[in-house]
Amino acid sequence: MYKKQLKRVKYARRVVQRQQGLLADLELEGVVGLSLHTLTRSVTIGVGKDVSSHAAAACREALRERLQQLKAEKELLCLDWRESRESRARDKVLVQAAKRAEAQKDGPIPNPGELDANAGLS
Repeated sequence: MYKKQLKRVKYARRVVQRQQGLLADLELEGVVGLSLHTLTRSVTIGVGKDVSSHAAAACREALRERLQQLKAEKELLCLDWRESRESRARDKVLVQAAKRAEAQKDGPIPNPGELDANAGLS
């Protein structure tokens, strides 16, 4: 387990070093590097300095909109989960109530020994 984690850390370190080298190269050329990251990929785009603030603002706005969408989706999923949990709890209570009502309707279940003793008296 430790070896796998160590491999992942070393790989991540190499990726970061490579990205830092790319950003340094872009900076030397007078270009701003715009990095976008996901869980599995990382992309760096070279953008001219005059365009960089507009590109950063556009990315920030797009990410803000996506965050709002994800928050709304999270709220819906949480609401659905709560309703599902409450529904299951209500169903469980109804099943227990139906079993109790059925047991009271039939009366107490006699012991098998009592049935044999009562049969002999007839």
